[in-house]
Amino acid sequence: MDLQGEESQIEWIGYSCPSCRVLFRVSSASRGRRVECPGCGELAWVPPSGSKPTEGTEAFLKTDEEAPAAGRERTAGPDLSFPGPGKGDGPPRRRKVIKAAGEVEDLDWDSEGSSVRTRGQKALDSPVLILVGGLAVLILIAGVIAFMVLKQNRLEQERRAQHFAKVIKGRADTESSEPEVMQKDPMLELPRLEERAREFLAAENVDELLALSRGGAELQGVIRDYYSRYPLEPVIPREIAPSGTVQKSEGMWALPIRLPDFSLKPMALEWVKDQYLVDWASWVGYSEIPWERMMEVRPAGPVLLRVICAPVPYYNYGFSDDRKWQAYSLHSPDRRHTLYGYVERYSIAAGRLPKTVKKTSEGRDRFGDAFLLRVRCTEHSGPDQVLIEEVVSPGWVMRELDKSAPVER
Repeated sequence: MDLQGEESQIEWIGYSCPSCRVLFRVSSASRGRRVECPGCGELAWVPPSGSKPTEGTEAFLKTDEEAPAAGRERTAGPDLSFPGPGKGDGPPRRRKVIKAAGEVEDLDWDSEGSSVRTRGQKALDSPVLILVGGLAVLILIAGVIAFMVLKQNRLEQERRAQHFAKVIKGRADTESSEPEVMQKDPMLELPRLEERAREFLAAENVDELLALSRGGAELQGVIRDYYSRYPLEPVIPREIAPSGTVQKSEGMWALPIRLPDFSLKPMALEWVKDQYLVDWASWVGYSEIPWERMMEVRPAGPVLLRVICAPVPYYNYGFSDDRKWQAYSLHSPDRRHTLYGYVERYSIAAGRLPKTVKKTSEGRDRFGDAFLLRVRCTEHSGPDQVLIEEVVSPGWVMRELDKSAPVER
């Protein structure tokens, strides 16, 4: 069989694969059919005769003409455009767009155009957006947490100020000492209370302070002695009554003061002879012996202390019998110093002190209640223990002013 003769009678046409651009030849009988590309294996549609040859196919046809094929009539090169909707009978095929260097292609189905974007644009579309979105979420979470923390701190400070505003005048758990709350109103007493508080805090010498203090004339010996040991420095408050409320109980007013260090401290004022006067002793937390010297002096006789008191299970030294004694932690007004006080169970003094640790509105243990106590050391007292001789009053304000001179000068 003459295979070369049969092959020479076949009419060949050049074809360029639209997917991979590989040039190959197919027989003319393949016109209008699909053929497999030897380069990429895709099925390619060979257009019928009469189509204009495309760039890349003409050179292939010229090479074919140089081969001996007498009497062969060459047909025009095929139209290599891929049939789309309305251009042929073939089903829709995904078109691949040939990209330039540095570009990223987007594939679609039988669309006339193509979406081409640079690699830089792709980087902006994914990692940058994720990063920006993540940072936005983190900032939002941090803002919510900061708001909650600040709100909780403010609520805690307000609660503490209200608590001490109550206990400087009386014990918080007795109905008789429950304060009356007055909302901020220009027609009420708050502006006058605030004015007097600012004058008291701005005092530059003891004489100015005495004129603004409750019982100043009677207490001038105590007050002058106090400022012989501690400097008198004017204070500029950040706010006065920041919550817009002031509390009143049994003729005494409690005004919350926000100090320069952002702490809240209550100031007690009393209406005396047509003016408001500040209770100096409760404001400074005055005690007859400075807290830092109590265990140095170890007073054998009773001395007056302003304390923050709470029951504790602390029994040792001369007070180890918990059946006889009730133990209390006694903190200084600034909370920098601590003593342990003991009172006989079932005594009158024990009946005036708290039996259990109270809870805050948030369910946490409260630090303690404010009391005026008279205490002394015994021969059996440990290095930080005192005997509670008398509960003078709940709170730090004395109804009858103690005009005695301090124990230690």
